[in-house]
Amino acid sequence: MRRQVAIIGGGAAGVFCAIQLRESSDCQVTIFEKSTELLKKVRISGGGRCNVTHHFVSQAQFSKNYPRGSKVLKQNFDVFSPEDMTHWLEKRGVRLKTEADGRIFPVSNDSQTIIDSFIKELKKHNVAICFEHELTQIVIENQKFVLKFNDKIFTVDYLVIATGGAQKPRDLDIFKPLSLKMVDPVPSLFTFKINDKALTELMGLTMQDVSVRIVGTDMKESGSVLITHWGLSGPGILKLSAWGAFLLNQYNYHFQIAINWMGDSSEEDIRNEIEILRQENRQAKVRNRKIEKFPQRFWEYLLVMAEIEADKKWAELSKKNCNKLIQLLFHSVYEIKGKTTFKEEFVTAGGIDLEDLNSRTMESKKIPNLYFIGEVTNIDGITGGFNFQNAWTSATVCANDISNKIN
Repeated sequence: MRRQVAIIGGGAAGVFCAIQLRESSDCQVTIFEKSTELLKKVRISGGGRCNVTHHFVSQAQFSKNYPRGSKVLKQNFDVFSPEDMTHWLEKRGVRLKTEADGRIFPVSNDSQTIIDSFIKELKKHNVAICFEHELTQIVIENQKFVLKFNDKIFTVDYLVIATGGAQKPRDLDIFKPLSLKMVDPVPSLFTFKINDKALTELMGLTMQDVSVRIVGTDMKESGSVLITHWGLSGPGILKLSAWGAFLLNQYNYHFQIAINWMGDSSEEDIRNEIEILRQENRQAKVRNRKIEKFPQRFWEYLLVMAEIEADKKWAELSKKNCNKLIQLLFHSVYEIKGKTTFKEEFVTAGGIDLEDLNSRTMESKKIPNLYFIGEVTNIDGITGGFNFQNAWTSATVCANDISNKIN
């Protein structure tokens, strides 16, 4: 009799685990999905383009992009790495491209390309899919799992939990009877709300090579920053939110950030650049001759913040004016008063504690044949394809272990 495997969750990790399982073993795999759609997050990720993974240099380097779970992934990349994922997709006819920042997308720029590839594999391997099945109870009887879905009951030999990141602690309540260690989830990858009309009126501007620090801590990240109608977003902000997820939750998302708009430039370099501007544009208005890096709108915003009249001539700028401008360029402080998350693209820190899992298989140390993969575990990455790579890698090591037991 064929072994029965249930996968709870039809997202990236669950679907990929099902495919990997059927490629390597003769078992019956059923995906139970509470909604009416598979791979919803894959569809909307990367602005609908699907950032499948990130450019791979080494296991050690790649794993540094995970605020939580880096050690687990570092060792498991030797089983299934980002390079393995790109080869897997290309072998199935999906052409990929690597963008300048290292993110990898399908050449089609359409997430449907990835979805179609996965759906084709599910059909090829006869993976059963039960939509609108929300798991309500897990009971262990005679070393098997009895799964209750409202009015339906299924009994399986192996159980894989791939339900995605829990948005609230109660989302993990179903696992409490199993006596597993859990970390209460908190948001990761969120944007910062700022009640500063002068700044938010610049919405749509992206500032490159910016450094952002959480005041009072050593937490600092660099990258581009996008000004939005509610505050700040972009890779630099999102990376900082991931690394600071638990701390910022303790702050109730009220804290200060200090922004160095000049990135890697030194203060001496900028003083020299300003002095050159003064010498070469003595009769020009300050608004009309600017530091090259900045868009005109942002330059005029900086002048207002530095209390410099935009129509003042460069020759009229005092030392005090220059010092205040330089202070703003390297140390602009903003009050953060809340966060905004990406709803469907929601990423959380927290979940099933990694101490309770075999890091090489993602199997529970307490309950044989019970596995947790993807974001339901306390593993999360920064923006850029890293969370999907966790899905592909954890799904594969799980599938390999089940296959080895069955075979």
